[in-house]
Amino acid sequence: MKFEYISPQVTQEAFIQNNFFLENPQKCIFCEETSICISLDNDFVFTEWEQLDEKMDRDCVSYEAMEANRIFKENEYGCLDCLKNGVYRFAHYTELGSIRKNGFNQHVPGNPTLSEEIVFKTFPLPSGFSEGSIDQLSRTPPTPYWQEENWLIHCNDFMVFQGIWEPEDFEKNSNDGHGVTLFKEMVGDSWDTYIGTDVDNPYLSDLLEGWLMRSFKCKHCTKLRAFGDIG
Repeated sequence: MKFEYISPQVTQEAFIQNNFFLENPQKCIFCEETSICISLDNDFVFTEWEQLDEKMDRDCVSYEAMEANRIFKENEYGCLDCLKNGVYRFAHYTELGSIRKNGFNQHVPGNPTLSEEIVFKTFPLPSGFSEGSIDQLSRTPPTPYWQEENWLIHCNDFMVFQGIWEPEDFEKNSNDGHGVTLFKEMVGDSWDTYIGTDVDNPYLSDLLEGWLMRSFKCKHCTKLRAFGDIG
């Protein structure tokens, strides 16, 4: 499984275990080949950027409208090769917002009732950010998450997904074997979210309890970061 923004260490089986790839091969609605597929019954699947923009305009009513306006329906599947080739794409959600062809789409700050009304605004790419990066990420499968995907960014590029890390992964990848130190570095300003009350003697197993820790590495400077998705 070769995608630019997914580490080759992340196996196809990891996606199947987290229900992001279908365990049994299915017929792709695009090439009609039978292979490992992704369900297209998803708010963020599209085939053309213009199609996505039109969908977002219709979605700016309610979350119910988002589901009703899905481009593909239940029991429609796309294979990994068609995704790589851009036959269909995913509008991934990142820490700058969900991707668009020339920027990022975000909820407008100050909207008081997102459950009743959704207001989006598209912001241009930051200086130094490549449109090619947007294209590549849109041709990447969604990675395991519970509530929010939130693809992390560094050096004006999307980071490479390293998988869901357990305590032993932080320990193995730390310079001194102290996983807590690496964990603190990777979550950065979010440290207080995980530490709770046990500031003096935190155990990694306690810090990670109830969290799905999505880990990333910068493809330019190799910095590691992590985002915790709570169930």
